[in-house]
Amino acid sequence: MFQASRGSRAVILPVAAFTALILLAWASSARGAMYESWAQDIFVPLEGVIHLKHGQLPHLDFGTPVGCLYYFIQYLPTLIAPLSARTAIWSNLIVAVVAFSFTARIAYGRLPAWLAAVTSLYTGLVALSTRQLGEKLIIVTNNASYNRWSWAILAVSALLLALPHPRATQRTTVIEGSVVGLLLAALFMIKITYFVAGVGLLILALVTVRRTTPFRFGAAAAIVLIVVLASVQISTGMISAYLAEMRATVAVQPTKLRLASAFNLALAFAPGGLVVVLLALWAPRRPSKRWSTLSPILLALAIFAMGWAVAIQNHPEPENPMLPIAALVAWYGGRSFDDDETGTTLVPDSDGQLLVLLRRLASPLVIIGVFLIPMVQDIGTLAWTARGATIADPKLAWLQSTPMRDLRIMATPWRTEQSTSPNAFDNDVQYLESLGEGVSLLRSHIGKRHDVTVLPLTWNNPWPTLLGLRPVRHELAWWHDGRTFNSQIHPDAAQLLGAIDYVFVPNRYYMYDTTIAMSAIYSQNLRRDFHPVGKTGNWTLYARNNCAGRALC
Repeated sequence: MFQASRGSRAVILPVAAFTALILLAWASSARGAMYESWAQDIFVPLEGVIHLKHGQLPHLDFGTPVGCLYYFIQYLPTLIAPLSARTAIWSNLIVAVVAFSFTARIAYGRLPAWLAAVTSLYTGLVALSTRQLGEKLIIVTNNASYNRWSWAILAVSALLLALPHPRATQRTTVIEGSVVGLLLAALFMIKITYFVAGVGLLILALVTVRRTTPFRFGAAAAIVLIVVLASVQISTGMISAYLAEMRATVAVQPTKLRLASAFNLALAFAPGGLVVVLLALWAPRRPSKRWSTLSPILLALAIFAMGWAVAIQNHPEPENPMLPIAALVAWYGGRSFDDDETGTTLVPDSDGQLLVLLRRLASPLVIIGVFLIPMVQDIGTLAWTARGATIADPKLAWLQSTPMRDLRIMATPWRTEQSTSPNAFDNDVQYLESLGEGVSLLRSHIGKRHDVTVLPLTWNNPWPTLLGLRPVRHELAWWHDGRTFNSQIHPDAAQLLGAIDYVFVPNRYYMYDTTIAMSAIYSQNLRRDFHPVGKTGNWTLYARNNCAGRALC
């Protein structure tokens, strides 16, 4: 009867967790794609999709510091539904389902059924949630979703590396190594920072928990990784272009060391690190295998540290998505979870049965607590997007005539912002109002035409998404002065502006320093080849002087 009960849990719990994930995705997107802040960021992946629809590839036809897989995943929902704001949410769901499925396949049989279900739901939520990491649950945004995707994939990789198959064979070792290689290839083609962290964990695993089969496991991972990347390179040339772009991005940034961020994050992460250390030291181990005791401890600490190292290189938010995985590995690494149930292979406890009882009761509570803190926040965010009030401003009615009719701005009256710059916006409503101005101005010149190319001297380019226009070849996915370009390293003016019909110059925009920098770089070409044809409170529109060839005069 015990075996039947365990078998039932192994079926019911993952099905329940998966159902919860799907219901949360549906509820959070039922009214549209919700944003509380940084709504302009949604145009980055969506314009990437438009580039792909026009046969333009990342790194070759437009510049981007994130990998090609990010845009191809965003493209997938448009195969069954028109491009819209929800496209970004469905893309999150695709990655969430993949992360959940891989985690469930890895965790069941290596962890207790309840913890396998929790861990699977956790990795799915990491990819699905629109909560800004490290922020309160009301901070709803889809800003830089490639980071959440990569965290989820890195978490799955860490689990597979740290928890070998309990009945490992040559076949399972090769399969697991191949899966790790596939996950590393995905990380490389989404964001290379996470790939480097994954490779570091792989190397450490080969000399610790995977040390009995390092060659077979490592070779399988390396072969799959090389085959996938080589196939993409041979068929498209994107891998070498991506690496060249990474070198340029590194050269653009004024400083490589972020000591202040590293120190602040270390302080923020310290309590979580202490939990990992205590779990690792308190976990029951087999006394006859000293290295079996040390290996999972080292790997658990490395998983936690990788979360800190990656955070330094990205948005320095005080939240480590690898903490729950590190805590889990600290307790269960190097042994079977049956050890907790039978007690036959645990270290003899000289302190008596009370300490044994505390160990078996307290550790699951600590682990589940580490998981629940971010999970409750992410579920709360998804619930908030399903039920929270949205702004119904007549000045945003123009969105209904565009593919972005399902974009919604959350109403958070208790959170007020005031820009410190007269050229910036106080909130996303002002930003969308300015885009409405631009749409009206541009439509007065191009009517309903779609064979027009428009370049704004701004953070990103919303016009192809809003009006179905041609994407700009040789542009950057987003322009961030000192991060993705500078006065020395930037797209060539002749290439960038050569096929442009109109140029928009804003008087106000997010990251207005970017507009100033772009104007300084391209002003000579703008004055020589374009002339102003329209102006509003927020925009000045320039048209190409020689427009007869495109019948745009």
